[in-house]
Amino acid sequence: MKKISLLGLTLLSMISLAACRQQASNSQTPIVETISSSEQPTSSSQELVVNTELRQKFDSILVGDSSNAGDGGQSLEEVKSLLGEAKATNTTEINGVTAENLTWTDGDVTISVAFVDGKVVNKAITGFLFKRDSNIELTNFNELALGTSYADVVAVWGEPDIYTESKVLGSKSVGATWFSNIKGSDPAANAFLVFTDDSVAQKEQTDMTD
Repeated sequence: MKKISLLGLTLLSMISLAACRQQASNSQTPIVETISSSEQPTSSSQELVVNTELRQKFDSILVGDSSNAGDGGQSLEEVKSLLGEAKATNTTEINGVTAENLTWTDGDVTISVAFVDGKVVNKAITGFLFKRDSNIELTNFNELALGTSYADVVAVWGEPDIYTESKVLGSKSVGATWFSNIKGSDPAANAFLVFTDDSVAQKEQTDMTD
């Protein structure tokens, strides 16, 4: 039974990763945000919306281990103190594991947080479009080696536009999508990376070019 429950929790995490991957392809009107608040937009066709405070609140949410009753994760009350009352609530049950999913929205930004036993076990944010100093090209993607740390990727590429995080059996999983300033053959071109314990474990790209 325990193995089945853990499988359910892992599946829940993978569903979240897949959903955020799909969001990257379908996103049409994401918010534009600067990595540095001092930057200015370079294109008059894009409206610059700075929402750094919301992103920082999201980043501060601690995700617990879903295989250990959310150990290490923040409580529902702590998250509400950061984000206020949720816009929507629903529950998901997979193989006997029940997760409460809360959603907050601010314009085009959506924050989703899943709780098990009242503790955070997954968090995701979509709807941002960061303004970067330079484009990310297919060559940059191809040269990115598996095992590269999350910090090293962000140091070169900047923050991901879409981010989801979970933890199972002590292992942290992150799905991150770079959507803005991607050089590609389609407006929905993107780079998607999966990090395991803060190292690149999987990478995919859609319609990227040099």
